[in-house]
Amino acid sequence: MFTLHQSNRMEALVQILQQQLAGSQPGRAVLEPDTLLVYNFGSAKWLKLQLAEAQGISANIEAMLPAAFIWRLSTVLLDEQSHAEFSRRALTWKLMTVLPSLLDDREFAALKHYLAGDGEPQLRRYQLADKIADQFDQYLIYRPDWLLEWQRGLNPIDAGAMHNQHWQPKLWQALVEFSNRTAQGMAAHHRADLHQLLLHKLTTLQEWPAALPRRISIFGISALPLQHLAILHCIAEFCQVDLYLLNPCQHYWGDIVPPAGKARKIVKEIATSSGLAEEDYLMVGNPLLASMGQQGREFVDLLLEIEELQTEDCFVSEDNPTSMLAFLQHEILDLEFRGHDEVVRQDNESKHEVDGNDWSLQIHSCHSHLREVEILRDQLLTMFKQDTALAPHDVIVMMPDVSVYSPYIDSVFSKTSETDPHIPFSLSDRSLQLESPILTSFLSLLALPRARLTAPEVMDWLQAGPICRRFGLDQEDLETLAGWIAESGIRWGWDGASKQQWQLPGDDHNTWQFGLNRMLLGYAMESSAGLYDGILPYDPVEGGQAEVLGKLFGFMDRLWELREELSQSRSIAGWHALINRLLDDFYQPDREEELELALIRHTLTEMLEEISDNDYQGTLSLDLVEYYLTEHLQQPGSAHGFLASGVTFCNLVPMRSIPFKTVCLLGMNDEDYPRRSQAVGFDLISLTASRKGNRSRRLDDRYLF
Repeated sequence: MFTLHQSNRMEALVQILQQQLAGSQPGRAVLEPDTLLVYNFGSAKWLKLQLAEAQGISANIEAMLPAAFIWRLSTVLLDEQSHAEFSRRALTWKLMTVLPSLLDDREFAALKHYLAGDGEPQLRRYQLADKIADQFDQYLIYRPDWLLEWQRGLNPIDAGAMHNQHWQPKLWQALVEFSNRTAQGMAAHHRADLHQLLLHKLTTLQEWPAALPRRISIFGISALPLQHLAILHCIAEFCQVDLYLLNPCQHYWGDIVPPAGKARKIVKEIATSSGLAEEDYLMVGNPLLASMGQQGREFVDLLLEIEELQTEDCFVSEDNPTSMLAFLQHEILDLEFRGHDEVVRQDNESKHEVDGNDWSLQIHSCHSHLREVEILRDQLLTMFKQDTALAPHDVIVMMPDVSVYSPYIDSVFSKTSETDPHIPFSLSDRSLQLESPILTSFLSLLALPRARLTAPEVMDWLQAGPICRRFGLDQEDLETLAGWIAESGIRWGWDGASKQQWQLPGDDHNTWQFGLNRMLLGYAMESSAGLYDGILPYDPVEGGQAEVLGKLFGFMDRLWELREELSQSRSIAGWHALINRLLDDFYQPDREEELELALIRHTLTEMLEEISDNDYQGTLSLDLVEYYLTEHLQQPGSAHGFLASGVTFCNLVPMRSIPFKTVCLLGMNDEDYPRRSQAVGFDLISLTASRKGNRSRRLDDRYLF
């Protein structure tokens, strides 16, 4: 049975979910975990906390993403293991192998021209392969029929959209052929194939396997691909499927259009006929809902098309809203707009008089990011003073990109004084690199062959805690070395020969070789003895300081060896061994830092497995390895810092509609939000007619707002 529970309040949906989970179900094992499908694990964390608060404990709940659940169905029902053959990462490495063999074909002239451009050739090919893999991955989700037709040698797309894009069907056919050839005698199935196989299996299934859950709860998701909806509809015949949907409007709003859309349709009607036959059927309803709610509107329509769908409504309405925010929510709920000119003229009572002390909805215009955060802190302090029941954990602050604001948040919210109390806060969704000095130093070491080896760069490496410990240096040693480096004249470059890399004269002056020679000679003789072989001794190095100088020489020698090793292309196994040796040679981590090094090793091992599993045989350049590791290590943690403590700062993430007593938004600038995602030139989805269920980052942002 497929049941749609909808409400305009997330708290009401949580209460319904709690009641459902507490109820018994015939044929269900007592210890069987409850399966919860969510869009992100931050929402799952919040939901578990709410359930624990309501019933004293929250346990035996297995939260997963919808795609992971569909894959689990495939492994159990189809004994399918080849789905990874067509993941985005797998497709990228397959394309690295397949693409070069096709570039001489006439259809691939545009790709060949692009790959002949400036930049490191292998990195350029990898970046193109990654973009194409991402596009094919989108086709697998939102246009599976295209790929199935391409495999049969057909093309369902009109000729206009396919202009200069005929390489895509041919490339997809080559990918499928390559995957089948390397699948060790087994057919390699992609997501579109699995969807067809799963539907067929479910229509002929006699008994629901014990390894699969008998109750599935889908919570807080406002968009699902048609493929997933079709599978969920089929499995609803064997188990209970409950979808908990946050719906801002209690009436059907699938036919409303934004004011601009209504005007365009009327103009089109005038241009194509003598009357306005469509005008009577164009309803704006609430203009905010009409203009911002396209994603939710289409999803509700898709759900209502499901046969035998049962719906349970639990909408919460205030009969007499008293605040601006409550009044706005009430109008959206009832699909009204009492601010319309005609309504105001006909009924003066429709006007809502705003209380002078109503601060439920505030807009602050600021001249900089820093000023935004400063005003935010002032407003929060005022709120906490006026409402003693409001606690920091009741506040969430969302923004388009938390990494842009994190320096200002750290600066402003870390200040404390007697008059301005400290506000506890946590930052979520930040890049791992921004949170980890080890990752920053590691990625900069990888770029060593391109580094100018400036004195500040080298001191930054030495001052990193794990590197400092590895080479036996303490704070006093670092201060001594900083003075020696500056006074001996070291500025940049290893030696004169390395300076020629930047088309500069190849003399040793102000290089590391120049300064280190001065220090070593200064330990052996005084500067008063004059030049020795054209080198003036540097006097301050003497006595017991020789040990510190030896540690500096040891670090610089290892740095130079690493530079030479990184300059050579090698196989992925060679890179795996070299980078692991780098971590061992340069880092001595403490217990917490060991986790960060483990992340680097894990990412490197993933890269090794991806390349090995997808039969890429070539060597890899440093540029490609560095790009791969940087991209993957910069990804934010799944839910790290979210709802940790105090005021929560996080990104505006689609489907993270978690209720807080106070919601603050930063960065609501026209050019920053809704965020724009520029489609690549070969994106056939953007070049063809739109379909219900299409995902768009801009639509996600508008609906989240």
